[in-house]
Amino acid sequence: CNGFTIEFDGTADFAGPSAEILVDKLNPCTDSQAYIFKSNATNYASLKWSFGEGASIASATTDGPFTITYSTPGEKVVVLEAKADNGCNVITTQSFIVAKTPDKPAISASSVNLCQGDVLQLSTPAVNLAIYHWTGPNGFVSAIRNPAVPITGPENKGIYKLFIQVGDCISPENSIEIQSVDLKLEADFSIVTNNKCEQNQSFSFVNSSKNYTKINWNFGNGVGSHTNAANDGKLITYLTPGLRSITLTIETPNGCIATKTIDLLVEVKPETPVISVNQPLFCLGDVIKLSVPKLENIIYEWAGPNNFSATTNAIEIPINNFNQAGTYTVSLTSGSCSPVIASLVIPPIAKIPVANFYTEPGFNGKYSIPAPINFINKSTDADFYEWEFGDGLTSTETSPLHTYQTDGLFKIKLTAFSKNGCFNSILLGDLLVKKEGSIFTPNSFTPNGDGINDEFVVGITNLKRYRIQVFNRYGNVVFSSDNIYDNWKGTFKGNDLPVGVYYYLILGTTLNNENVKYSGSVMLMR
Repeated sequence: CNGFTIEFDGTADFAGPSAEILVDKLNPCTDSQAYIFKSNATNYASLKWSFGEGASIASATTDGPFTITYSTPGEKVVVLEAKADNGCNVITTQSFIVAKTPDKPAISASSVNLCQGDVLQLSTPAVNLAIYHWTGPNGFVSAIRNPAVPITGPENKGIYKLFIQVGDCISPENSIEIQSVDLKLEADFSIVTNNKCEQNQSFSFVNSSKNYTKINWNFGNGVGSHTNAANDGKLITYLTPGLRSITLTIETPNGCIATKTIDLLVEVKPETPVISVNQPLFCLGDVIKLSVPKLENIIYEWAGPNNFSATTNAIEIPINNFNQAGTYTVSLTSGSCSPVIASLVIPPIAKIPVANFYTEPGFNGKYSIPAPINFINKSTDADFYEWEFGDGLTSTETSPLHTYQTDGLFKIKLTAFSKNGCFNSILLGDLLVKKEGSIFTPNSFTPNGDGINDEFVVGITNLKRYRIQVFNRYGNVVFSSDNIYDNWKGTFKGNDLPVGVYYYLILGTTLNNENVKYSGSVMLMR
């Protein structure tokens, strides 16, 4: 159906139809706008027009021209079909937009006073079938209805314009002015410590911020003095040590804000402490207790003899050897401050005295008042003493002579002291003192296990030396003892002796150093 030529003994032309739409616009973009359509088709036998939605003439079959108006706006499509006698056809279309001149578009901006680094958001209401034409400073162009403009600096300040186009209809231009762009803020500062760790310590806050008009400092709690310094800096003192967060906030007229925060540890070297000690002198077995005041945020380090170390403000050291005497030091450190050091000397550790004594006469005697007893001191490592004789009387002599004037059964206590305050005690007894003297010796006893008169008990008093021998009738020794409390039980080598008469001989020395002799017989009965 499209044009072609065939030769056979001659020539003939077979040209297909063509279709072309010619259009003229009358009063475009107005309420009286119209369109004149005319066909420029060739080689056709018939034509068929379709003028689209809302056309005043829906269709036609001639060349035209046709003057068409539209009752509705919007995109229209005019169709022309040209058909030849042989049935070949061709269709062409013409598209256009029926519209009136749009109103001036409304424009809004996220802000007309901006900061470097912001994003300017431009916007306008949506219009059907519209094309948006934005222009602005720094070569800005955009076809987006609501464009976003990154703000890189003052070059983005100025007038932003917009017109819209619907078809061939162009709106009046509208504009909005971005009045100011503040440069990007740079909040920055440094801290200089003056007289570090000392009691008169201060801090210089050196401001190096840029592009601001307002400035605000927050120095945390516990601020003492507050003095202005160059370039909006500050000179600050603090009343107490501790961690602070220092915040600098800067601002521009447009409300642009930038901040910077630095943590500052305020450290104050403590005063040199005095070490407290629980006692001036020490003995083996004592406990050394040392302490200094407990302070916040302080590191304690103790060192001392015998490789001693500790990390608390108070320490306790059990004394178990003499090497623990000497100099003890403690260092107190606050953060990065240099430490302060205190020391104390513990004097040589003293031995604990060993209290010991015996009596002359000994405890194995029977005495009557008045009973003079010599107390022989055998203590070691002691410097002075205290005696308690059990009868309510005391003495501080080294080896006293004490005469008992009352009867009773007494225990004697000796406490030995060293100059260091070390002491040790011993308690010995029993010392029997009777009210009256006696030389009683029984003439019989009955060792039958009934608990009555089962032993041969010698009642002689005030002998400081004593010896007894018991003989049978053949003169053989069946019992002997140097202890007056060692009573004969009527046995020999663990065997009961027969009933009968036995003979005893007692030799002794009195408290007055007189030798005495007692002899007699005793009847053993069962």
